[in-house]
Amino acid sequence: MDEYTDLVEWLGLLLNNPRYKLSDDNLKNFQSAFQSTNKIQSIIDLAEQKLKSEKTQIENNLTNEKNEFKERLDEIKKDCDKFKDNQETRSVQIFNDQIEGINRRLIELNEQMISINDQEADLEFPVTEYSEIEQCKQQIKPY
Repeated sequence: MDEYTDLVEWLGLLLNNPRYKLSDDNLKNFQSAFQSTNKIQSIIDLAEQKLKSEKTQIENNLTNEKNEFKERLDEIKKDCDKFKDNQETRSVQIFNDQIEGINRRLIELNEQMISINDQEADLEFPVTEYSEIEQCKQQIKPY
């Protein structure tokens, strides 16, 4: 407030000068405007705090989704590796069912990866590459 002392003194002179005397209605209007301005700032602060909280929640949800995605991807990668190692010990029907299941899960993971990448882009995070999906597709392709 020290930096505005000259302004405060000038306003004081104006208010005490009969030539510039303000009516009670004008003073009430000034008071009302001042109070409204103060209320607006507290509303803005509250809204800003709420938005920051929501952003943190969205970021946490994305992190959890990425972790779950990575776990599912690792699981499919293990299945692909097992598939490659044990290919001669299974019947054709079991073999085909497992290939179909892996392919279906890879499609689901690819769709989830696109969703995660979109969310990362929206939050201006670096987009995560999941090369394991393509590796699994290539690994399972000959079967």
